[in-house]
Amino acid sequence: MVDVESIKEARIKAKNRGVKFRYVTEVTPKNLSYCKEMIKYFGAEIRHLDDVKGNFEISDYGKEYVAIANLQETKPLKQLIYSNVKEIGEQQQYIFDTLWNKTISFDEKIKEIEEGILPEVTEVIRNSAKAQELEWNLLKMAREEIQIIYSTVKAYKMQRSVGVIDYLAKIAAESDNVKIKLLTPNDYSIQESLQSLKDGNNIDINYIEPKSGIIIKTLVVDKKHSLVMELKDKDYSTAAEEKDSILLKTETAPAAEIGISTYSNSKPTVLSYLSIFETLWRQTELFEQLKQADILKTEFINIAAHELRTPTQTIIGYCEMINIFPEKKDEYINPIKRNSERLYKLTQDILEVSRIESNSLKLDIEKIELNEVINETVIDFIRRPLYSINNKDIKINFNPSNNNNHQSPLFVYADKNRIQQVIFNLLDNASKFTEKGEITLSIKDDAENNSNEKCNDITIRIQDTGKGIDSEMLPRLFKKFATKSERGTGLGLYITKNIIEAHGGKIWTEKTSNGKGTLFVFTLPTRNNHKK
Repeated sequence: MVDVESIKEARIKAKNRGVKFRYVTEVTPKNLSYCKEMIKYFGAEIRHLDDVKGNFEISDYGKEYVAIANLQETKPLKQLIYSNVKEIGEQQQYIFDTLWNKTISFDEKIKEIEEGILPEVTEVIRNSAKAQELEWNLLKMAREEIQIIYSTVKAYKMQRSVGVIDYLAKIAAESDNVKIKLLTPNDYSIQESLQSLKDGNNIDINYIEPKSGIIIKTLVVDKKHSLVMELKDKDYSTAAEEKDSILLKTETAPAAEIGISTYSNSKPTVLSYLSIFETLWRQTELFEQLKQADILKTEFINIAAHELRTPTQTIIGYCEMINIFPEKKDEYINPIKRNSERLYKLTQDILEVSRIESNSLKLDIEKIELNEVINETVIDFIRRPLYSINNKDIKINFNPSNNNNHQSPLFVYADKNRIQQVIFNLLDNASKFTEKGEITLSIKDDAENNSNEKCNDITIRIQDTGKGIDSEMLPRLFKKFATKSERGTGLGLYITKNIIEAHGGKIWTEKTSNGKGTLFVFTLPTRNNHKK
């Protein structure tokens, strides 16, 4: 219209008579300059519509209608349809108005083109082949994250049959940047097929409860695109056994398995599906934590019941023996006392855990001389019946902090009773796993001058020559109920860790120099950071 002078002049004259022009077209980088000229010369209002087809014009709300089959640049028209029939004009006016109401403004479209902004759309896709193709394109374009929900076991297996799971494995193997999160119901066959996915470091899989009767798949890519697909309940077993390549599966995928799909890159819509995914993901993690907590609780009840039963039966047995053999009372008193202390320690440990869990663990901070406290604790440990190591060939050595071969005072701000409790627990742990050998305690003073205001740490090391810590225990060594010992509830190290951290210190394990035994290391601050 702009290039043909006669058409251009006719429209300029019409504009001068007060005629208004409205156009619906697909605005593209290719025709953008023409659109701008039409606005300039004709005062036209132009609006954009994707994939608009056909060419027709209507004047004065349907009085006249003109349609052309094909319009090419600077070429004369070969065919033209004209009508001034009222009913036809009104019909075409209705079509134009319907299209007009679906358009977006010219300025908005220009901004998308010039700034490279992807237009936001929400589209219902009824063509299953188109939906399948879109799914593959979204997976291929992923750059950061793929999040998928399968509502049922069937939904998972249907997708597996068309090669989606294999393709996810391929992405995981070839890309370190794309993280894949998968939510799916669980059964034995799914666990088997997911094994290849689990081998990837950037793949996380959680299991959800299946939603009966709702066979859908939800896909979110890079937090920018969402695709929800209805999956029809058809036979997928034969396709699942095919050994074709991923590309072949893509080309021959049975599109009839897909029902209505909904695609969107609209931020609110995508974020809604993202929120659903993340909520379900957190629920599965919470469920797993609760399941593990229930397992730990059951283990603890079994361990605590055993720990309670053993000393209780022993006490009852010796009390009965005293009644039968009163002349041997002195002989039976010591085992009764020793087992009574075991019961007392168990109840104290349970109370300590309760205080820790309720954040009510209190410290009575004072300035204490650490060499003296540890020395007293070692002597007390050796003498106490509960911690008796007389039946074992174990020697406990304490190497205090030395300065020029002379023991020098080493002050820390701590709760004396709690520090003794820590030393008791660590010595008890070492003695459990050491039948013969040594347990050595040593102190390293990291402070240049313990009397100044500089905040430095004191490091305490406790090393034994026993059989060492089971490798399975290392990841949960300082957690509640973590034990493989025939004696103990698995609370000692958990309590110890929390006491040390309450003081502002840290505790960990290190490999021993000779590879034998266990080495625990913990620190205490030399400065009082606790407010009364």
